[in-house]
This record gives sequence, structure tokens and C-alpha cells, in this order.
Amino acid sequence: QALERFLCHEFQGALLLVSHDRALVDAACHRLLVLLDRTAFHFPGSMSDYLDLLDNHHDDDDDDDPLGTARRRRRRPGDATDALRRRRLNAPKRIRALETAIAQGETDLAHLDARMAAVASDSAALAPLYDDRLALQAKID
Repeated sequence: QALERFLCHEFQGALLLVSHDRALVDAACHRLLVLLDRTAFHFPGSMSDYLDLLDNHHDDDDDDDPLGTARRRRRRPGDATDALRRRRLNAPKRIRALETAIAQGETDLAHLDARMAAVASDSAALAPLYDDRLALQAKID
């Protein structure tokens, strides 16, 4: 959060940010350089804008032929947007489930930290919360 605040409100310059933290990229970046299959292209917008574009872009061929066996429309060489869209739409549901579980775990961790802060002076009450925190952090990692 401190990095996000700094990048969004104080930093004046250019930065190449590589991160798995979608919220940070979405908040701090307003232009993307998307790299895919040895091709780079510029996207003028946020990560959310880019993902929305991918989600809302549908091919008639893909809707009628989910296995992809129909004749494909011609694509320009290096049409990275279509390739990335296909990869994202075909991504295993397990990845999305893991991202949701990680986000929930991070929320639970924040609540647990608050509970620990509330009983910081009581070592008997703090010990089991500390053990729970270690277990939760290991699960997230």
C-alpha cells in the first residue's frame, strides 16, 4: 500500500513495473506494455481496462465452435491481443480459484493481525493467535 501511494501520488517519472499484484498494477499503471509470444504491444489503459477488453471481445467462430475446429478467420501475424485473450479464456479455473483463496487469506490475515493487536499485552491469548497466523501465512504462501 505504501508503494502504491508513492507511485500514484508522489513519483514523477517513468517506471517499468513487473508485478503479480494486479491491484498495484491497476492503481499505478495507466499504460501497459504487454509481452506475449515474443511480441510486445502498447495498451493505453489500466490493467482492469485491458482485462475488460479481453473479457468482452468474443469471436463468432469461438462461440459456435468451442473446440476450435472451424475454419479460423485470418489474423495479422503477431496479433497478440487475440492470442492473449485465448490464453486467458482457456486458463484453468483452478488459477482463478487460487487467486480468490489467496485474496480471502490475506483478508483473514489482516483480521487476525487486528485481533492480535487487541490482545498484545495478554501472552496467553496471543500465543494461539500467533500459531493461527503462522499457519494461515504458510497456507497463503
